[in-house]
Amino acid sequence: MELDDRVFQRLLTFYPEEELVSRPVLSAAIRSGEIRKSDLVAEADKLFIPWQMFLLTWPNLRRHLQAIERERRDKIDVGHLSTRSGARGAVPYRLIDRYIRAQRFLLESEAHSRNKFCGSLRGKSVPAAVAAIEQHFGISRAAFWGRSTKGRAFDYLAGCIESGNVNVALGTSEARLVPTTKNHKSLYKNVSGFCLKSPKVPFAFVHMNMADTEEPAGRRIYTLMLLVVLIGLDIYTVTRDWRPGRTRAGRDAEHSPTAHRIVGEFLLPCSAFEHLEGRPVTRKTIDDLSDTYKLTPSAVTYRLWKASVISREERDSLITPSTPVKMKARSPYIENAVRKLNGGLVVSAVNGAFSRHSISQNQAQYVLFGRIRRPLWAKYRARVGI
Repeated sequence: MELDDRVFQRLLTFYPEEELVSRPVLSAAIRSGEIRKSDLVAEADKLFIPWQMFLLTWPNLRRHLQAIERERRDKIDVGHLSTRSGARGAVPYRLIDRYIRAQRFLLESEAHSRNKFCGSLRGKSVPAAVAAIEQHFGISRAAFWGRSTKGRAFDYLAGCIESGNVNVALGTSEARLVPTTKNHKSLYKNVSGFCLKSPKVPFAFVHMNMADTEEPAGRRIYTLMLLVVLIGLDIYTVTRDWRPGRTRAGRDAEHSPTAHRIVGEFLLPCSAFEHLEGRPVTRKTIDDLSDTYKLTPSAVTYRLWKASVISREERDSLITPSTPVKMKARSPYIENAVRKLNGGLVVSAVNGAFSRHSISQNQAQYVLFGRIRRPLWAKYRARVGI
């Protein structure tokens, strides 16, 4: 199969962090200058690249990729990056671009008014910011803390946040809705979350399997609330690791301490540990607060230290080495996996648009699945009744 070498090379290097040119089939094609159509289609499918893109002319491809980069600059600023110590530093841009396309579809397919929460926390005191979050999203912290597990508490928060017109997407490899090569998994795990700008429907993405060294549910809760606060501060960025001493601040660094203070007071208010001042704080104390307020033990410990309830030495002694957490393999109903990955607002928009015959089934699949999957689409349609 003859292809324009410039098109082939550019499509394989547009996301250099994916290292696609090292894949055996593709590297062999680069060396030989040829590739069988069946091999190209199979590789493109695994990588979630429409194989027809390889047939574009060089000018058309350049225009297409330039448009992607322009839109990305409008939606997210990777100059704000907080980089995990020891991390490779690569950002999964393909994943970010996929959510940008989903956000564009959502805004073009439905009418949405301006979201008053965006930027509304700038200049507010911490108590005022906490109250603004509760009011806009209709969150009852008592109801949140009263959930029986951290997983259920997270689901409650996500539901409230979506009711405030912020789409909440959860990174997951369930149902193979994202590329599952070893390199892709590593890239996705390197990012805790990110938020995408929109004056109407901002997006918050939280990786479900981000933590392999501490309970994932507690970290997801903190990450989601951090992203929501960043949206309220009108900062749209990628987060790698929120823990102290593990990040390098990017631009707008002056807002980072503010964001963490707001999140800390929202999830674990000072009133919850005022009675501990002057008393010994044990590991059981930390665990009890963790269970009650739905945070990880390390987040609780750090919060107490920042509030001067415990000393640095006590903080260090209370943070115990954590053991790797194995994520349980799941086979959820397809509609649940699709809703997790895309967010409830996107799924509702796609289902509605398809039911109104305003988009084709191929368009719907590209938004929800990232590629054409006709058997999966038939199963999905049957499950959701569209």
